[in-house]
Amino acid sequence: MKKSVIAASVSAVICTGVLALALAIPTNTSANDSTENANQVIDFGSEITVNAKGFPNKESIQTVFDEMDYQGAVQAFLWAIPQMAIVGQSKMDDHFGAVKDTDVLVMYKDAAVDGMLTPNTVVRYLSNTPNLAKTGPLVIEYPGGKTAGVIHDSQMQYVADVGLMSPAGANPEKLLLIRDNQKVPVGAEDYRIVRLKTNTLFWGFRVLSPEQDPELHKSLKIYPFSERKNPQPTKFYKAKGGDKPYFMAQPKGMDYWQQLHEYIQLEDVQEADLYMMAFLKNVGIEKGKAFKPTARQIRILEKAALVGDKMAMTASFVPRTELAKYRDDTRWSHPLTLNPDHRTEYTLQFEERIDWTYEAYGLSPAMKAKYPGKGSTYLASYQDEQGDWFDGGKNYKFTISANAPAARFWDVSTYNLETRGMLQNGDNQNAVNTFTKGLVTNEDGTIDIFFGPDAPKGFEANWIKTQAGDTWFTYFRLYGPTETYFDRSWKMNDINQVK
Repeated sequence: MKKSVIAASVSAVICTGVLALALAIPTNTSANDSTENANQVIDFGSEITVNAKGFPNKESIQTVFDEMDYQGAVQAFLWAIPQMAIVGQSKMDDHFGAVKDTDVLVMYKDAAVDGMLTPNTVVRYLSNTPNLAKTGPLVIEYPGGKTAGVIHDSQMQYVADVGLMSPAGANPEKLLLIRDNQKVPVGAEDYRIVRLKTNTLFWGFRVLSPEQDPELHKSLKIYPFSERKNPQPTKFYKAKGGDKPYFMAQPKGMDYWQQLHEYIQLEDVQEADLYMMAFLKNVGIEKGKAFKPTARQIRILEKAALVGDKMAMTASFVPRTELAKYRDDTRWSHPLTLNPDHRTEYTLQFEERIDWTYEAYGLSPAMKAKYPGKGSTYLASYQDEQGDWFDGGKNYKFTISANAPAARFWDVSTYNLETRGMLQNGDNQNAVNTFTKGLVTNEDGTIDIFFGPDAPKGFEANWIKTQAGDTWFTYFRLYGPTETYFDRSWKMNDINQVK
């Protein structure tokens, strides 16, 4: 009886928006801004008051809706991480001149490479981001030779391999890209048909021996099928000397939502995305309508973008799936746990999708090597042995165990955590690999790699330059991983701070 009296006489208070963050980034900048970061504490707490029976009081109704819309916007932000990476590549193509659907951006040891998501400096990259709604069925006359590439849709779902891992192998072939709801056009009997669920897409390939094959990519041809009898020459673009990087990483703040709105106008809505579209509608993003959010919606979107970015960063750099683990005795993990179709038996891979596409792009079965000597694999390190983020002003050492399990080559490349692009240090000393000239190997076969502002004497070739103020991470790539990688008998040593 006493308990009922107390319950009837006191209204309850429910606190929502449980995150209070001390953040080191502004809320409305993109990866290409140079705005100075300043610490800021943002309290996202709000209160919902309820009556004795648990129903929200009338003054809390709007707070409940605000919270619903905020939580939906956060999930929509996370859902769109891969799409915003692909749009970022398209905008980077445009930035360097490849604005037409048949234009190709060529990237090799230049400013364009620096702005990619987690590239390496060994291969030559080529990128094409067409819109099939504009071109209609699209022809790719693909060159032969030592290349490896992938086609995927705008949500970074794998569609097809090109190059060595494709049915054609090292031989040239003709591909025809069409939408999944289109009929194969008459006259396409000699093409490999590639069907896509989306209008916009990314496809690209790597020339694996760019010094040996400097002109190989120039035999590539891209043109609409309707123009096959008289196709226009494919145009190639690249960054010029003195150009600054254009970072394709997902933008921040309201820039993220503006870019997402632009993307949604280009695409059909897939069945799996209808809930996300409902979330977005509540905050002013709809297909076929202008993006004119109210002051209330702007507050919600800014808050959702800020928190969504921290969630994406955490899911990406501190993955909690067991699939990410390499061995129990190391902090090195697999950044790529996403399946090519983004599915498991019972789920769509939401966190795994964020994990990979926040920091990287491109997805193919060949990137998750299953057999010794085939394909490639990646390991990533985001924190030192103590679990602290890597500090560009401090010195670190990584010892590669003897007999690295790579039939072709290994590569250590280092990236800025904020842009996920190549670490910018003034002299491009941001990677060490099998081909590094002057690389020092220890007598026992191990190799010491050093990170820090200054090179250790005698190990200049083994050094990756970092700068105070940068937070960085690194990938260890194995091309043609061998048996000791698959059975986990080869040890990955942690990166340790050196006093």
